[in-house]
Amino acid sequence: MNKGPIKTCFVIILILVSVLSIAQIQGCSDKGPIKVGFVAGLTGRHYNLGISGRDGVMLAIEEINRAGGVNGHSLELITKDDKQEPDAAKRAVRELLSENVVAIIGHMTSSMQKETLPIINESDIVMISPTVSSSYFEGRDDNFIMLHPSTKVSGKIFSDYAYKAMGLKKITAVYDLSNRTYTESWVNNFRDSFLLSEDTIFNSIAFTSGEQRSFLDLAKQALKQEPDAIVVVANALDTAIISQQVRKISNKVKIMSAEWAFTGDILEQGGSAVEGVVFIQKVNLLSDSPRFASFSKIYEERYGNPPDFASFLAYEAMKSVLFEALKITRYKSEIKGAILNIRKFKGLDSDFEIDGNGDVLREHYIFTIRGNKFVGIR
Repeated sequence: MNKGPIKTCFVIILILVSVLSIAQIQGCSDKGPIKVGFVAGLTGRHYNLGISGRDGVMLAIEEINRAGGVNGHSLELITKDDKQEPDAAKRAVRELLSENVVAIIGHMTSSMQKETLPIINESDIVMISPTVSSSYFEGRDDNFIMLHPSTKVSGKIFSDYAYKAMGLKKITAVYDLSNRTYTESWVNNFRDSFLLSEDTIFNSIAFTSGEQRSFLDLAKQALKQEPDAIVVVANALDTAIISQQVRKISNKVKIMSAEWAFTGDILEQGGSAVEGVVFIQKVNLLSDSPRFASFSKIYEERYGNPPDFASFLAYEAMKSVLFEALKITRYKSEIKGAILNIRKFKGLDSDFEIDGNGDVLREHYIFTIRGNKFVGIR
């Protein structure tokens, strides 16, 4: 009996098994740090979300490493700038995948997430976004996890508050097309809920951040229908500018804003024009949680400014969610399953849940600005 072919086949099988084993543990080496990817817009007009998110994740990783890492392995953060450009976003995600990260935290805007979701779903890696919230991503069984509730949920809560608590019946929305996947979803979800009441009227006007020539003309157009309130769905800088232009014309109309603008930039840039602006938010800035207070103190000491909702949620993405999953498994193909099995997580201000589709369940809050400070009103 010729044993040569049998030995040859056996050797080939061993080689194949070894290759498959190596492929399975990419990003899970027994030596060296565990690589975690982060991708967001760190430059450009929407930079504030990206910078805040990156800083929140960095603090979480530093805290984890000081405490011994993940079962003795330190974490290494690899950061990429998506520049709020589709091609740059796709390139950044592919680069992170090539560097064998175990998971990716990001993007921070829905439009960039929509661009790279097919790439993520073709891989065996999970992506966790602190702030993406378009209802486009809701209810999907994919490799994407949202830590921010969808615009469908937020739209109903905020429109109910506008109608029942604020007594508003006629609203005009002004929204930015540069993050269209988010803003159109937000406006449509808010509108659909608001118009469920028979005595309501809703109008909307779109613009593109960085291309709008006259914000005063935009404000005049929004006020033309004599609304009870204008709701602005844009970044903090544009929301501040639009509020200033509206106030040049009217001190009577109320101004509302989506959570995107809920950062320190609106206080710094808006001045007296943003006094009284009403926001919906997913982070309770007035929380008395010790974890919340500790993070706030460390963040401000480190970066020289208070954390915003993006930095809070990014910290939670790393410390509350991914870190807990890594304690269970460092195989990147198993991390999503670990997260879904854990289900309940400890947040900075309150606990939250992630359902079987990777969608978060958490509280909503209503804030306004008084005396150049955010103040909770519900």
